[in-house]
Amino acid sequence: MDWNSVIGSTAYRRQFTSSSPRKWGPSKTKEKIWVPASAGMTIVVAFMPLLSRHPDTPPGAIHTVDAELRRVPGGVVATFHAIGDTAKLVVPAPATSARAEDLWRTTCFELFVAGAGETYREFNLSPSGAWAAYEFDSHRSGRRDIDAGIEIETSLDNKRLSITAKIESEFPDPAPIGLTAVIEETDGLIRYWATAFAPGEPDFHAAATRSLLLDGVSAE
Repeated sequence: MDWNSVIGSTAYRRQFTSSSPRKWGPSKTKEKIWVPASAGMTIVVAFMPLLSRHPDTPPGAIHTVDAELRRVPGGVVATFHAIGDTAKLVVPAPATSARAEDLWRTTCFELFVAGAGETYREFNLSPSGAWAAYEFDSHRSGRRDIDAGIEIETSLDNKRLSITAKIESEFPDPAPIGLTAVIEETDGLIRYWATAFAPGEPDFHAAATRSLLLDGVSAE
C-alpha cells in the first residue's frame, strides 16, 4: 500500500461527528466550521478540535496539543502535535518500531476506540517509534494484545513535537473514539490531555473519553 498517496488524497478526507451539541468556537478548532441546526456537531477531519489539558494538572511548557484522524483502507492515520517549548519536554529516545509495554509512563500519544458492549481498544503511539495495541473486555479489565501493524514517523524542533502513525487494524464503522496524550516535562510532572474527560482524576479508559464518532463512510 502507498501510504503517502493515501494520506495526501482528498478522496480520504472524512468527517468526525459528535452527538454532543457542544459548539467548538475558533479557539477550539483550527478553523471555523458549520454546525447544522438539526444535527449534532460535525467536524471535518482536517480541522480536528484541540485536546484539553486536565484541570487538575497545571500549565506547563507545552501549551497546545492537537490531533487529526483519517480513516484509510485497512485502518487509520493518526497525527498529533505537541506545541510549546519542547526543550522542556521529555521525549523518549528513538527505538525499534515494535510492540512495547508501559509507553504511557512518559510522553506518549493514544487512541481509544469503543467496540461492542463495554469492550474497547487502546493504541499507544510513542515518539520513539515503539507502539502497543490492546483490547479490553470492560473498564481496565481483561486486557490482551490485538493484531495491528503500526508505523510511526516523528519530527521535533524547538517549538513542536509531531508524530504521524499509520495504524493497520480493524476499526468499527462507525467508531466512537477518543484522542489523548501523556506529556512529561523536565519539571518532573506529567500532564494529561484529551478530547474529553470524565469527572474526577484523569482516566483515559473512561467511556466519556470516547466522545467523538469516526463517521460511517467507508474509505474502501
